Amino acid sequence: MIWEIIASVATALSVMFAVATYWIDRKTKKKAETIHAVDHILDSYYEYVKGKDLKKDYNDYVKFLSIVERFATDANEGVLSKKTVKKRLSIFLVNEYDKNMREVILQRRKQFSRESYYEQIERLIKYLKS
Repeated sequence: MIWEIIASVATALSVMFAVATYWIDRKTKKKAETIHAVDHILDSYYEYVKGKDLKKDYNDYVKFLSIVERFATDANEGVLSKKTVKKRLSIFLVNEYDKNMREVILQRRKQFSRESYYEQIERLIKYLKS
């Protein structure tokens, strides 16, 4: 009887340990993927936008916005860690949004007559400002 109780407790503990290990591993992988995605955003910024004139290099800004839109979608859908995004990228993205992105978004919406254009970016910016 006592051995059955000990075996049951040991089994329960091993299941709890396995579940805890799974969740910790999942969280760690999500954070690593988020950091990689943040690095991609910053690399894309330096490739397409940094030091360029919005009026002359409009298409480069559009390319950058497309990359940010995919990133924002992943963050908003929980594929990436929003908490990590906020810690690592909030100041940069909010400043860039206020400086140039908002203007390009408004132009693209007008150009394609679609109010939902770049909607994910604006959802993410709203979260980052909160």
